[in-house]
Amino acid sequence: MQSLENIMLITDLDGTLLPSSKEISAADAAAISQFRAKGGKFAIATGRTLQAAQRYLNKLKPNIPVILFNGAAIYDPVTEKWLYTEKLPADAVAVTRQVLDAFPDVSAEILRTDGTYVARMTPYEKEHLEICQVEPILAEPEEIPEGWLKVLFAIAPERMPDLIAYFAAQNWDCADFVQSEARFYEMLPKGATKGSALRRYRTLCGAENWKITAAGDFDNDLEMLRAADISACPSNAQPCVKKIVDIQLTQSCETNAIAELIHHITKSLEVHSMDEMTKKQLQATACRIRMGVVEGTYHAKSGHPGGSLSICDTLTYLYFAKMHVDPKQPEMADRDRLVLSKGHCAPALYSTLAERGFFPKEELKSLRHIGAMLQGHPCIHIPGVDMSSGSLGQGISAACGMALAGKLDSASYKVYTILGDGEIEEGQVWEAAMFANQYHLDNLVAIVDNNGLQIDGKISEVCSPEPIPEKFEAFGWHVIRMDAHDFDSIDAAMQEAESIVGKPVVIIQKSVKGKGVSFMENNVSWHGTAPNDEQYAVAMADLEKIDEELAKEEA
Repeated sequence: MQSLENIMLITDLDGTLLPSSKEISAADAAAISQFRAKGGKFAIATGRTLQAAQRYLNKLKPNIPVILFNGAAIYDPVTEKWLYTEKLPADAVAVTRQVLDAFPDVSAEILRTDGTYVARMTPYEKEHLEICQVEPILAEPEEIPEGWLKVLFAIAPERMPDLIAYFAAQNWDCADFVQSEARFYEMLPKGATKGSALRRYRTLCGAENWKITAAGDFDNDLEMLRAADISACPSNAQPCVKKIVDIQLTQSCETNAIAELIHHITKSLEVHSMDEMTKKQLQATACRIRMGVVEGTYHAKSGHPGGSLSICDTLTYLYFAKMHVDPKQPEMADRDRLVLSKGHCAPALYSTLAERGFFPKEELKSLRHIGAMLQGHPCIHIPGVDMSSGSLGQGISAACGMALAGKLDSASYKVYTILGDGEIEEGQVWEAAMFANQYHLDNLVAIVDNNGLQIDGKISEVCSPEPIPEKFEAFGWHVIRMDAHDFDSIDAAMQEAESIVGKPVVIIQKSVKGKGVSFMENNVSWHGTAPNDEQYAVAMADLEKIDEELAKEEA
């Protein structure tokens, strides 16, 4: 199993970790303890005050800072210091007073770092305080000192729609408002959410390189779930939460959902570290595929070697380590599919298919020749090609159609599609992205080849599609980042993609255009230029040298 050292788990309390009894189960406590013991980083994110959360901190012993007050504060239980607080404006006093006057049956809990103040005691409020084991200070809003982090309004669940409607009618812009449970409505500092706190957490707590899994069940958890690398929810979660998470747990807060999640995290790390022999074999195969790219474009006197060379490692992994395909049965119904959306990089696909045995390697020398099988863009009549492609932006749409067909047929196959970073400037790509999310195409994996260059220059200077990960996240995709030329990174990314349920996956691969050929690497002029005799000789010499070095290492 890989180390848990850079793995962080942050969970909501009520409704996620805590059952209706408000007592942490033995199974969840044990799982959390084992997670920490193995090096994992554990924290909670709750709407509670420090006082109300303290007994759980004592039991769970988080080894990193926690999020309190629904994101208005970050507190380090190890050093017992507040790392960050966001306070409500002075207008919060008038808002609280107006709500209390308008609703005689509502209570108001005013929360500060030093404790809990209550401006009206109701049965719901009394019950809540008893559950939280908090001793409040009774006071009118006007009597409570500044430094409010949150106001919690409690009302009967059947009256909650009236309360929400009232807030909406006032159009208050001094704070943000969110429902956190059936009977609780909260006033928070503007922009303060569990999600904003988690984003701040990454830099504040040195967590930039941590892989963060977050778990929650209610509306106030949504932003945190979106901000995490992996999101999960118990089976009792609200429909709006289930709709956006990566993992819907089978267990509820009543039946050890967090223990299930920790089991999922640890199992996902029990991936075989790719053995060195397999890695060397894949590297050697990728080198031969690159030779085929150079061979094909040289004999064609045209073509696109740069972007073809940048995807060779990915294609090698897919066709030699991942995808279920059979060169002897190229059209078998249960095969995995691949659509090369950046169709101009057909030389890489052709070379891969030839290396895999779909057709003789000699065909590569006839690339783009009149009457030859292999033309400038993939065509479906070629053995192993699942979809004709060429016009940028269209391939991912075809891949969506294949994935939806697989869903409707209850088929087991996966659909992979490779796009260029320049290609995703096309609007059709984002129409397809919306479609994939709408139909929960978790059998679709899109791979964006992020080499930073397109035909006219740097993508940042032509029509920048950045930020790419955030765009796909906004469209409801699960995002994975990988090094396109490191087989360990490729292997880890592909395995993570396998674990995602309920949403499509996009892998943003950082690559080098022209990879493997010295004078082509990161050189935009090799987007669509074929090598001449001299350049061909140098390119093949570069690749033969790599091949020889790999052979020595293998020996």
